[in-house]
Amino acid sequence: MRVEILYIERKSGLSGPARIGRVTRTKSGRGVYYGGRLLRAMRGGGFKFNYVDAETGDEYWISRPRKDGQDRLYPGVVEIEEDAREEYWTVVRRRPDLIGETRFRSEGKYSSRRAAGTMRRDKGPAAAADPAEPCAPEAGVHDVPVTESAVDPLRK
Repeated sequence: MRVEILYIERKSGLSGPARIGRVTRTKSGRGVYYGGRLLRAMRGGGFKFNYVDAETGDEYWISRPRKDGQDRLYPGVVEIEEDAREEYWTVVRRRPDLIGETRFRSEGKYSSRRAAGTMRRDKGPAAAADPAEPCAPEAGVHDVPVTESAVDPLRK
């Protein structure tokens, strides 16, 4: 069984609480263990979800974390679990200067306030930018610590 860092979002409608965390893949590779739960991959997928909790039927979107941090479909906060934080900021995001951050704001795929240099599938690539460079505040900062109250944890 393989342990890896993934983006995990519990779906309650189109959007829900999200985090970056460590999961363990099942032996067959068709599911993951996360927070003591078995999440099974959906054959053919569902509407905006690709995994289902084997016990409760809760729906999840699970994917590899993106280098630009824009994992969510819609704007929101993404929390980073303590055991994944250092590897996430240094290996995935290549931003060791942010290693102390425990959450960040993702502008989302469908946001009109996306950071410069990110791609939109419907419009092609935006102006080229180095993903390791911080964004200007007016460009939609997503690497700034979030000061709003914590989002609901994924674990019940």
